[in-house]
Amino acid sequence: MNVIGAAFLARQSSTIAEVGEAKWKAFLDKFSEREPYFKSTKILSITKVPIEPFLAMNDALVAEFYNGDTQVYWRFGIKSGEWSLTSGPNKNVFKPGEYARFLTYIPAIFASYYDFGKVTLAPAEKYVDIQIADVPFKHVYFEYSIMGYAVGGFRLLGASDVRYEALKGFSRRDDVVLYRYWLPR
Repeated sequence: MNVIGAAFLARQSSTIAEVGEAKWKAFLDKFSEREPYFKSTKILSITKVPIEPFLAMNDALVAEFYNGDTQVYWRFGIKSGEWSLTSGPNKNVFKPGEYARFLTYIPAIFASYYDFGKVTLAPAEKYVDIQIADVPFKHVYFEYSIMGYAVGGFRLLGASDVRYEALKGFSRRDDVVLYRYWLPR
């Protein structure tokens, strides 16, 4: 089970922007002693990074720079959604107000990053439910980063008030993640 290297590079880039390159390098050097994968592998955007060392690196990063506050994964997700629509692969793909259309893209995003699990949508008239299932590692990283991505996208598409409800989640020890996003008017 793997994640593509782009996820690692995004984390590296956002961490360097927040704490500086020297602190990032010191962190990664220290972590690489515990997890040699990061010492022995040159990670490119298409590299298949095994999920276990990737999650361990994220946990160590959260402990080191964010006092163990896993809510930072939500913030990472928001930033990813914003980046995707401003300078990333979805720049100029969605028009302001295309919230439902944007959400239909999230399953493809998940599938392009991970070779396990699945994201499904259940649209209704005023909301869309997003579910993450079949993820063998019930890590809050998946819940917060994907659901935060939706919030970041909504904001960039013009929503001033993003309304959602967490119905189920790995953060609650559920076997699936299920969020409801109300479509802005």
